[in-house]
Order: sequence, then structure tokens, then C-alpha cells
Amino acid sequence: MYKTAGIMSYLNNNRIINRAGCTVAFSTGTASKNGETLVVKNGDIDSHWYMQMVLSNGTSSAASEGDFYSGPLAQFSGKKRIPWVGQRCMSYWAPHMGINDAGVSISLLASPGREDKENPGILGGFDYNRIVLDFASSAREGVELIAGTAEKCGFAETSMSYVIGDSEEVWLIEASGYHWAAKRYRDQVGAHANSYIIETDWDLCSADLEEYAFSKGWIGRGEQLNFRDVYSGSGYLHKHQAPRPDIFSSIVRQHRADELMQSKAAAGPVTVADMMEVSRDQLDVFVLPDGSRLEFNQTPWHSTSFFRDEFDGGEWLDDMPKEGFLRSPVFIRQICCDTAYEKTLGSAVFNSGSKDRPAGIMYGLVGVPTFSAYVPYFPGMKELHPAFSGIEAARLFEEIDLHAFGKYQEFHPIAEQAFSLFESEVLVAMDAAAGGNSQTSDSMSFASADKLIGLGRQVLDKFWLYDLRIREWGRKRQSADRVPEIYTIVGQPFCIGFTGGQVVRPVAVRKDGELFIDLEQGPDEVYLPVKAASEKYNFEWTDLPDTGDLFIYKNIS
Repeated sequence: MYKTAGIMSYLNNNRIINRAGCTVAFSTGTASKNGETLVVKNGDIDSHWYMQMVLSNGTSSAASEGDFYSGPLAQFSGKKRIPWVGQRCMSYWAPHMGINDAGVSISLLASPGREDKENPGILGGFDYNRIVLDFASSAREGVELIAGTAEKCGFAETSMSYVIGDSEEVWLIEASGYHWAAKRYRDQVGAHANSYIIETDWDLCSADLEEYAFSKGWIGRGEQLNFRDVYSGSGYLHKHQAPRPDIFSSIVRQHRADELMQSKAAAGPVTVADMMEVSRDQLDVFVLPDGSRLEFNQTPWHSTSFFRDEFDGGEWLDDMPKEGFLRSPVFIRQICCDTAYEKTLGSAVFNSGSKDRPAGIMYGLVGVPTFSAYVPYFPGMKELHPAFSGIEAARLFEEIDLHAFGKYQEFHPIAEQAFSLFESEVLVAMDAAAGGNSQTSDSMSFASADKLIGLGRQVLDKFWLYDLRIREWGRKRQSADRVPEIYTIVGQPFCIGFTGGQVVRPVAVRKDGELFIDLEQGPDEVYLPVKAASEKYNFEWTDLPDTGDLFIYKNIS
């Protein structure tokens, strides 16, 4: 019989907390290029789900929302709605994040509050996203919509924090059950990662925020209220509540995101490309409690030597446990999450423009950011590319990530070569098309999405070719005069060559469009046309110059 009660007792006594969660970072006004408001949000959810793009043209969709705007939300019924574009998990009706035609973006983060268990409300956290996107014409109005609705409806499960941006500023509203506090940001950078960060520095709050806390015995009469300390729940604990604040995810990600944004701002005005880079941040340097430094060098947890060497890959038990439960190894959580059970399965960079040049642009990504790329979307679009409004794109980039899982160093350079060039071209095209009409925007988004699907399939093909290159040579070494080895030549294609010593020259060169190879690596530098070499040394070859000069060949004897 399983000792369920014993396991639960252990979990409760040791205050185990959920380590999943989203990360949001932002830049406003003078901190950004052209004075724009930029927000990036990584959506981290169960790895068995999919993200999709969703579009609202500002009209009611009775089939999907039923009577949502009725009852306690009847004040919204019949009110004119604003078109928006966003991203949602396919099991949810409301978006995880989005931006509307007024340039108002909203990104949510699960931030459990102290009231969640004692007095559950009736609305889910994602429902508030939909209300703001449908009706808010400014970030401040978005705060007011959430605040007024939360005071009546509360949160049915877990409370949320919301980062809301417009062309002039960013607002952060942290809600705990039926109570809230909000803070405004202008001409600065910032970040949020699931734990409350507003202390005594709010700009707006619930009218009874302090009186309610006093009535519950959380503060004394006349005591200054610290929202973070008083209203935090037992989920994503802030640094004063967490039993191990040096490893728990929300604090690690909060500090890392703040560090990255401060660095970006110090280096010059923050750009859309900077925000995309932040979304892909992996583990860098981590200091353990004893002062030891772990050098991860931007490598995901499951691909690090620390994971493999210290925990033997985390898959094996050497001995049966002596206690009635299994202890799990420490998992250090990065901004771009790629684990077996939780992943960053969607990301977006929102550009609300500036006061003089407002905009409403969403660069949306489905999949893990390090193995996918951003496509531009616009709130006034007529339609979305079907691969991204459905499941095709999400499944494609999931397959890419799963193929590379645990072997980041081997596969990421192949994907990055294709996707980074794609994104650079997209950003150049967006700059050139600034101020273009909606039809231009629609065609640009559709064409970018279509191209990315093609690139994704090419990347998968390259992954399989890479596997063949390793596995086929390993099985058929006996057919060569010398032991074949695999070489990655910097600035050259990936090649396989026969050699008895160190490679001192490129194995392959291209002259007037034709490929030549030298398998001897002798002093005479005899480069043969690839066809002649294949006949002499008995191999097949594939040359792919249009996809980055990836050159593969293998023995066939």
C-alpha cells in the first residue's frame, strides 16, 4: 500500500511549493528605443499542452464565451469592444496575454494571495485578461477594470499579478483575492516573476486594504502595511517567506530578469531584439550556499554537466529509499524553462509604441523560445495563419525541442542559425513598414508565419542529418582506410573527414559554386570535386547550400 498520508505530511511540513511560473520584463519611455513601451512575457505551463494564436475582431462570439458578460459582469454587456490579438493555451477560452487596437498589452503571472483559500471568488485569472483586452483604452483603465471587477468577483483559484502597458507607461497590479495594490512605471525597466513585489510603494490600492488586514489580525492598528509581506499566499513565496529563497524559482527569476533589464538599459536604449533575447535567457552562473559557482554558460538545466554528473541524469536510483518518500534533486529554474513537465510553451514581445507614435504589435512565439522564432501580429488583422491559430505550429516546434532535449550544445547552433536570421529579417522589415496600412500588416504577418513553418521543417531535417552523420560513421568505421572522425569547422559547413591526425585545413571548400573536399589532409592539399571523391572513397553526400551549406556524407559499403 502506498503511504500517501506520509508523503502529504512531508510535503506540508516542508512547505514544498510549485516551481513553475511565468516571467515578465518591461521597458518604458526613455529607457527604450524611440521612447516605446516594450513588454516581454514567457508563458510557462504543463508541457503536454499547446499554445495557439487567437484573434478577436471586437465582436461577440457567443459560441465560445456563452453568457460571460452577464450576471456580475452585466455592466460590460453591449459595450463596444476593441479588436485584439493574443495567445492562449488550447484548453483555455481566454488568452494568457495579448495586445489590443488601443495599444494596451496585458500579461498575467500566477501570484497566490492570502485570501485564495479562505474566500474563493468566481472568476479565473485569465478572465481578467479578456476584460482588459476587450475594453481598456489605456493601461490605467486596465488597472481600474481589474480592480473594480476583482473587488466584486475575486479569484476562483489562484490570484494573479498583471503587467499592463500602453504607449506612455506600464502598470503592475497585484491582486490577492478581493484586494489589490498597483504601481506605475515610467522611463524605466522592470520585471516580475510570480511573487508580489509591491511593498509600501503602491500608487493605487483597494480602499479597505489596511482595514481588512487589521480585521484579520495580519497587522496591528496604526502599523504600516507592506502589501508583499501581508497579502502573499503560500504558493510562490516571496523572499521573506520562502524556506530557501536562494533556490526557489520566483526569486531566482525575479533577480535574473531585473539584472538583464538593467544591463540592457545601461548598454543603450532597449529594443525589441533585446526583449527577445531576454526571453531566451538560460542558466548562466549560479552560486550555491557554500559559495561554489556553477558555470552553466547559458545551457538549459537538463543539458548541463552538473545535471548529468551530479545526478546521473536524474533517472536512476542506486538504492531503494530508506524513508517513505523520494527526495528529488534541486532544480534551478531559468527564465526560458525547458524541463520534462513544465516548459515555456509561448512567448510574446508587445510594442505599444510611444506617445508620439502609438502602435499595437505583438511578436508571438509558440514553443520554447530557444527553439522557435517570433512572428509579427497586429490587433486589426483579418485572419491568422492557420498553422498558428491551430495546433500545427505548436506541434512542429515541440518536435524540434524534444529532439534536442538534453543535448542543447549539439542541436541549438543548428536551430539558431536559421531562426536568428529569420528574426533579424522580420525586424528589418517591420522597421521599413512602420506606419503601413492594415493590408500590408496582414500580408507581412501571414508571409512571416508561412516562412517560419518552412524553416522549422528544414531545422528538423538538419537534426536528422546530424544524427545520421554521427550514427552511420560509428557503425561503419571498418570500411575506411583510417578511422573517420567528425569535425565542425568554424565558418565552414559541418563535415566528416578521414584523417589520421589533427585537421589543419578545412575538409571542404567551395569554388565557383562547386564543392571540393580533401580527405587525405596531406602536404599536397589535393582537393577533389565531391563527385570524384565519392567514387574514390565510396560514400554518399548531400549538399544543401540554400540552407546554410550543410554538407553531409556517409559510407555505403
